[in-house]
Amino acid sequence: IVMFLLVSLGGCQRVYSFFQTDASVNNHPEVKAEALRVSQLKGRELRRSRVALGHLRRAKSNFQIPEIKLMGAKISEETGDGVAVNIKGLFENKNDDELPIEKIEYEFAVEGRSKYTGTIKPHVTAPANESQIIEMPAAIAGSEMKGRTYYFWARVTYKPTDDVRTILTETGFALPWKEFNGTGTLR
Repeated sequence: IVMFLLVSLGGCQRVYSFFQTDASVNNHPEVKAEALRVSQLKGRELRRSRVALGHLRRAKSNFQIPEIKLMGAKISEETGDGVAVNIKGLFENKNDDELPIEKIEYEFAVEGRSKYTGTIKPHVTAPANESQIIEMPAAIAGSEMKGRTYYFWARVTYKPTDDVRTILTETGFALPWKEFNGTGTLR
């Protein structure tokens, strides 16, 4: 239920929207990011953005934030200088629409060794109500890596395909993202 309250302050009218929604909508990363952006605006741009944010909240009330799990990391190649590692994650889309994965930013570190930082554009889409395996490469200098503990962090940016998201993307609103992390033993 959306209620609009018109308040007059110093001769200037501002529209405030109060939403009675479930907390997960207001905690949706896309809604939180846009709420912060809207809070820093003024005048006509503020009013337009608040209306757009209201549409976004309503559209996301049925949206399920994807789950992402670390499946593991495996050495794919060893040389005298280091190892190449293949990291796998599982992107679970619980929505009735597909979710294209736009970008993955990640860090991979092995206990006592340097850290690898990467960004990839995987060109994959998680089908509606299904999962998609995502693979990320890394390279770490050193030897005797098998059996060492690794640490992993990633931010996956995805692009909902609904009409409201299209309008918001065209007007400069950031794409939503989900972070995940984990540890494990390098195989």
